[in-house]
Amino acid sequence: AVTPLQMAVVAASIANGGDVLQPRVVTATSRGGTVTPTPRVVRNHLPVDASNLAVVREGMRLAADPGGTADQGEPLGMTIGGKTGTAEFGRIAPDGSFDSHAWYLCFAPYDNPEVAVAVYIEHGVGALHAAPIARSILEAYFGGDRGGLVAQPGGQ
Repeated sequence: AVTPLQMAVVAASIANGGDVLQPRVVTATSRGGTVTPTPRVVRNHLPVDASNLAVVREGMRLAADPGGTADQGEPLGMTIGGKTGTAEFGRIAPDGSFDSHAWYLCFAPYDNPEVAVAVYIEHGVGALHAAPIARSILEAYFGGDRGGLVAQPGGQ
């Protein structure tokens, strides 16, 4: 009952301490050599105590760290917060299993978040299918490769 964009807003809200932001496609525009930042618009604030959000953030960091359930989404050399999801649906198979859809939510970098990502894949598993796609998105965003990332300063 939610879209990937709505889930990216959720991830961003967790990352930034509870501000529910209006999604942006670009962080700035340029006209005649003048760069104008796109303003950050806060639509709402999560009605959650800051200490509870801190616990969720820490859980997402631990999940994305090596050995965690969401570790396939974390680029080498960067700490992120991540969460996998596998939504089972349909009729039960003879072996007792269900078909599933894959989710992966993350924000990066963990200590100074500037981007949130949501990946949804029909007929997949979160950790196996959606997480590596999120990692590729983060690598492209931060300009890194599979050998490690370096975040660019001044990101929003």
